[in-house]
Amino acid sequence: MEENMLKIGFSKSEVLVYMALLRMGMLPASTLSKGVSLNRSSAYAILRGLVKKGIVSSRRHNGIQYFSANDPNLLIGYVDTRSRILEYHRTELLMAIPKLRSMIGKYDFKKPMVSYFEGIDGVKNVMGNSLIGSKDYFYVYLPLEKWFLAGLKNFFLDYGIVKMKNRKQLRAVVPDTRNARLFFKENYPRGRSDILYVKDQSAWGIFDDCMTIYDDKVAILHLDKGEEYGVLIESKEIAALHRHIFEATWKGLKK
Repeated sequence: MEENMLKIGFSKSEVLVYMALLRMGMLPASTLSKGVSLNRSSAYAILRGLVKKGIVSSRRHNGIQYFSANDPNLLIGYVDTRSRILEYHRTELLMAIPKLRSMIGKYDFKKPMVSYFEGIDGVKNVMGNSLIGSKDYFYVYLPLEKWFLAGLKNFFLDYGIVKMKNRKQLRAVVPDTRNARLFFKENYPRGRSDILYVKDQSAWGIFDDCMTIYDDKVAILHLDKGEEYGVLIESKEIAALHRHIFEATWKGLKK
């Protein structure tokens, strides 16, 4: 019963209060709140919401407001009402679609599109996007140690394997560490990757975040453990700019 109520849109607190009323009968909010471990104001707010939804009734007796659960059959009525409301809005949206489509082209869709993805899954989503399409090189500022510290070494390795199977080439600027050299030696064939190891630690500021440039996109990944997120910028002009900056950085660091 509780699980079904959650599935049709009731909150856990609403389910808790409704089930308590079914078990205990008509109660004032103060008594009910003690039985369900909620403060009185929270219990009262939930009860008022359930009254509006039609599954709880209230009445006053000797100046005190009492609440009771209505017959559970009224839950079906609540679902039916919600279904009719959703069907109405669905019909309204269908009617509005031609008008919405007519708006396409009135705005400059060449403006950069920026998407934000939170957490480890967000980082993986952004990386997964780069496996779709990507016609030429991946240009990457690659803080490999941060991938390892974030617990993403295996994911990065699997990502690289898929990328190589799809015959996508990597051009990466990487901090020169023993772990980095060993990782690329063991996992990335020379013919499919071009790695520039940066020994000068004063230049390692460019590795605060991971940045990947491919097609018309720039992906920025923040990998500090517990604060991970990804940002995807879709813009031909911005991608071209960062590609030029990458090439200039590559030449400057290679001297």
